[in-house]
Amino acid sequence: MFGAPWQPSFTVEEHESHYRESGRLSHVAAYFNMATGCVVGLKGTYGLASSTTSTLGVDFDNAADSSTLVAQEMQLPKGESIISVDYKVGSCIEYLRFITNTDQTLQIGNPDSPKSLQSSKPAPGSYLGFFKATVDSAVTVTEESAAHPLQQLQLIWVKAECKHAPPGDQLVIPPNAGVDVAAAANGLRIVAPQQKQKQQVGSKPSRKQPSKAVAKPSGIQKAQQQQQQQNLRMAQAAAPETPTDAASSKFP
Repeated sequence: MFGAPWQPSFTVEEHESHYRESGRLSHVAAYFNMATGCVVGLKGTYGLASSTTSTLGVDFDNAADSSTLVAQEMQLPKGESIISVDYKVGSCIEYLRFITNTDQTLQIGNPDSPKSLQSSKPAPGSYLGFFKATVDSAVTVTEESAAHPLQQLQLIWVKAECKHAPPGDQLVIPPNAGVDVAAAANGLRIVAPQQKQKQQVGSKPSRKQPSKAVAKPSGIQKAQQQQQQQNLRMAQAAAPETPTDAASSKFP
């Protein structure tokens, strides 16, 4: 939250319900009061098909004196979103600049303010979802329908994978989870993460061992083997028996 120093008379206003019900920001308008040198209002339009528009602070329709107001606006077509916001703050918000992922820019206020330029950027893959702000209910307005000027602003960055992704965003579900039919009907693209096959503990991956070819002996080799065995038996039969000394005998 940045802007004017906090006062007990500040009340919080937000666009969260519009974002959840209608979808992403599709249009932004900002209002600057030349007499006070402050950004006094932000109007956000949420959704493309059935859009919802709401103002935080003052716009041309609810200003007590619209003659001192100037406005800047920016259209956000499908696929375009705000990914960076620069601002300068003194006793109020003196300057704002919104930058999209296609380098479209909206700036409002006094860029030559001596206050330091600060920036707010989300984590990679995130974008500006919606606004929260405070207005000062103690500020006197001359007309019953007039709004109180914006005092502080909070930027809510979101990711497309969030649990409450608006229509058209990608919703990642955990493995083995049932598909939400209502979510699919609202245009959510259901993506199930890829699972890796798990190997049981202690098990070794099976490897197919190459089979060894066993050579069969030829007919000549068989005859040679039989002849050698026969010669061995004849030599054993012809050898004389030699008495053995039990003390020096050696067993085979």
